[in-house]
Amino acid sequence: MPPQAVIPKSRDLVAALTAIGARIRPETLEELPRNGLAHRHWRLRGRGLVLRVPILPGAAKALDRQATIFRRAAASGHTPALHAVLRPSRYLPAGALLVEAIGGRMPRVPEDLPALAVALAALHDLPVPRGKTPVPAIPEPFVATLTLIERNLERGAAALTSEIRQVIEGERRWAREFARENAKALRRAPRTLVVTDAHPRNFLIATDSRSGKDKAICLDLERGQYACPAIDLAHATLPTAIAWGRSGERLTSTDLRRFLDTYFRQRGPRVAQTLRPWLKPFARLIALRTTAAYAAFRASGAERVLGPEARALARKAIIHTLDAGRLAKIFAAVR
Repeated sequence: MPPQAVIPKSRDLVAALTAIGARIRPETLEELPRNGLAHRHWRLRGRGLVLRVPILPGAAKALDRQATIFRRAAASGHTPALHAVLRPSRYLPAGALLVEAIGGRMPRVPEDLPALAVALAALHDLPVPRGKTPVPAIPEPFVATLTLIERNLERGAAALTSEIRQVIEGERRWAREFARENAKALRRAPRTLVVTDAHPRNFLIATDSRSGKDKAICLDLERGQYACPAIDLAHATLPTAIAWGRSGERLTSTDLRRFLDTYFRQRGPRVAQTLRPWLKPFARLIALRTTAAYAAFRASGAERVLGPEARALARKAIIHTLDAGRLAKIFAAVR
């Protein structure tokens, strides 16, 4: 597990929940599969609630930010409701969030991509507040993402062959040049609340209680920020992100067009006009971001935090992506 990760014991979870008035017993808690690196999750049986517990060092500082994101995103109708914030304590040093439990299934690609498009459109349509906010508002998201890419490439250097480095270096040069040549336009690019980590496995397909139809629910909001919505549209549909899923999932150009058409129907022609020019540059950037993240993930050995199924998916996705020939084709497809 990551250095200094704090994994609470069952008795600590019970004590923390009891402190906010939730009367539970240890057997009420059911740990959910370990699908992520930053949190552990426990379902409260019979309560319709899930406890999201941060486990990484310094996570207590981000608790208010995450709570704010959940509260603001709830208005979209496509995220779990926030029920309570457990402040940091001796039981839970980083605190926790108590959120609505969502019943549903993993999205199927490409069939469920239109549902993801509707969910992202609803999130991106939320008002952007003025002034200071606990949620990060990145002055220039393209440059900030490039900085993250550079950092992850440095961390993941040991996981990259010379052939892959050569492919990546060409994309990195393009990203630097694009950021320099388009600095003014990038500062004026559209801004919304974005998920940032919008790959399909961060959603569930649930049945809407009112309409009886399927709807996509975004479960993971920990990296939410105010930035360019093209980031989410790219991450939901790029092969490097879809690889983090079932074997054989892929989408065609027709599937991608259907996804984008659904999204822009929800948000309207004015948004389409201002956002479409940014789709390809951000798709290219996010393809590089995902590749760099996979390299850093492999080099760190962080997969041992994951449960067996998630670990197998991670290995498959990384092997699929960190292949020089395949990676060159992926980058070429988004140019």
